[in-house]
Amino acid sequence: MPVKTLTLKIKVKPGAKTESLVTTEDGTWIASVKAQPVDGKANAALLALVVKHFAVARSAVQLKSGAGSRLKLIQVHGAQDGGAETVSPGRRRPCPLCIAKAFLVISVSIKV
Repeated sequence: MPVKTLTLKIKVKPGAKTESLVTTEDGTWIASVKAQPVDGKANAALLALVVKHFAVARSAVQLKSGAGSRLKLIQVHGAQDGGAETVSPGRRRPCPLCIAKAFLVISVSIKV
């Protein structure tokens, strides 16, 4: 698969109960992170979430702009073609960790 560099436009929601990274129909992303926007903690949590979502090394993710705002531009180097960034417009797709948590909850509730 070809390797490419993605530039993501992400709106961050700090102080959320759960962490998630989903795309919207206009191509922007919405990230919910648990960390508060104090001393760069929310930015660090966002970068960790992007690393986990795209399965790349931390060194492959860079915050290009928006360090002090909720709207950020992030570059991801080495993202695999055909990954989660190819979600069709109009559909929101949760991160793989969110899917695993939902599966776990469903499987536990069925056994009871």
